[in-house]
Amino acid sequence: MARVLLGAREPCARVGRCRVSETKDFSLGALLSLTTGLMLSKFDEMHECAEWVAGHPIWTHEFASHALNVSLRDAVLAQHPILAGADVDALRVDLAVSDDKEATCRDWIASEARRIKSDTVTLRRGTTERTQSPLETLAELAPNKPIIPVVF
Repeated sequence: MARVLLGAREPCARVGRCRVSETKDFSLGALLSLTTGLMLSKFDEMHECAEWVAGHPIWTHEFASHALNVSLRDAVLAQHPILAGADVDALRVDLAVSDDKEATCRDWIASEARRIKSDTVTLRRGTTERTQSPLETLAELAPNKPIIPVVF
């Protein structure tokens, strides 16, 4: 459940309007998934975090967009620059020689939690708006392929 900070206001895109700021806690693994490009949490946790920080729904195929991934990373790091100090290169080296990659990732996340002194991180809800529909983004990923929406 989102935590609403009463009285905390952020400027809206429209002149003269404001909105109440919302925050939500996420696991460190979900945020590190967005900032490192490595899946370090359950997909649904990362997906929820991505939609929260973007401020709008993200369809699964849209995670293939480099531009989206960069914008999500930048949005998280703007709120929590300390996450930029994560030594992802060390994790990649450890993963290359690990027999238990899941345990290696858990240990690395635990070491990052010790470094930042928390295993959860609070994010403000994003305010960006979609510039394309999900079907338009799908068409970009699969040019010259038919897209057939099915409505139930």
